[in-house]
Amino acid sequence: MGQTFLLDETIAQNIVTISEVTDKVAIEVGPGLGILTKYLLPKVKHLILVERDPLLASYLKRTLPASNYTLITADILKQHIPRLYKRGKVKIVSNLPYSIISPFLRWLIHEKTYIEDTTLMLPQDVVDKLLATPGTKKYSALTVIYRIMTRITRCFVVPPHVFYPRPKIFSEVIKIEFNELDLPQGFIKFVEHGFTARRKKLKNVFKQYKFDNLGDKRPDQLTPDEWLTIYNRLKRYDNH
Repeated sequence: MGQTFLLDETIAQNIVTISEVTDKVAIEVGPGLGILTKYLLPKVKHLILVERDPLLASYLKRTLPASNYTLITADILKQHIPRLYKRGKVKIVSNLPYSIISPFLRWLIHEKTYIEDTTLMLPQDVVDKLLATPGTKKYSALTVIYRIMTRITRCFVVPPHVFYPRPKIFSEVIKIEFNELDLPQGFIKFVEHGFTARRKKLKNVFKQYKFDNLGDKRPDQLTPDEWLTIYNRLKRYDNH
């Protein structure tokens, strides 16, 4: 499923209110037909619109009345925030196209230094995965990374009937705030590799290392803090 367009004006206004963009520079990803855009523009200092679809970008150029925006026809996943705005941090707001959710969430992690906070509308199932607990089916590598690096606030649920085309799932608006922690180099790939064999014991996934009792746990049983502890121990092992 690709992009769905929000039709409900009240929900659009609520998202903008939650994003707290007054007098801020914001990036809207996938503005589509501009329902969020028209409520963002009167509040922001400047709005950077990144729309991959040339037809939608052309429509926005013709219909947006304000002048305090920049419209870029591009794939956000290929952008680096300092190339879009060089004078400080930005806020990000999006009714995120379904087709880019996983890579976009990874892109956010790499760009976090330049982000003040992020307000997203996501499928409810994705939100559940980001906030899952160890030992559950929805617990994943992305859960581990986001639990370590962010604080996520669940704001409100959005029903399917306020979109076109109408999806079969509920959505949810969340706010993501990044902490100052920088993950050790290689940690993300380490965790992602671990979850490729989530039913195996950790010592059987990473056979090149010697483990303590944590090695008897499966990747999906480890807490985010345990993942960090193990990685730091193994990196010290590598350096000897």
